[in-house]
Amino acid sequence: MRSLAPLPLLLCMLFSGCSKPSGAETGAAALFAVQDPKATVARVDGAPITEGELMVEAKPSLTAVENKFAEEVHTQKVNALDRLVEKRLVEARAKKEGITVEALLDREVSRKVPEPNDHVLQAVYDQTKATGQAVPPFPEVTGEIAAFVKAQSAQELRQQLFARLRVEAKVENLLPPLLLAQVTFKA
Repeated sequence: MRSLAPLPLLLCMLFSGCSKPSGAETGAAALFAVQDPKATVARVDGAPITEGELMVEAKPSLTAVENKFAEEVHTQKVNALDRLVEKRLVEARAKKEGITVEALLDREVSRKVPEPNDHVLQAVYDQTKATGQAVPPFPEVTGEIAAFVKAQSAQELRQQLFARLRVEAKVENLLPPLLLAQVTFKA
């Protein structure tokens, strides 16, 4: 089985401009395009293997790599768009109320985060310990566990705030859906 270790290098070349194809195509398309289907890329006992043959052989795995990359790019775009929408919603609410964004988040999130009780802290500790991880004694990590639990509560409260603001506002997501390339096989 082949390793995916060269994938980061491939992506680096793709984004940094290290590889400049001679044809008209650039970026990811150039990496997967057939430059010259008759060009010899290898020989076995003098018999040539052409770039065209190589690309036919590699097409299913290259399509899978292209799809995985496209999915990751789309996911990053969706996440970035969500953050921008949430930022605009919070800014608009703060402006409407005549307060700063920080004051709004403090009122709606920070002040509402409860202090976790010892039972909750012990439960989180026990769950972590049950995974087989080596953990320090409970009294040594109580503060870290409390900070973790409070951060989780704050995140939930932020998500609830964003959900309320989305319901109250008219948010249109016009980002096109992800359409992946399909692999076709000839029988």
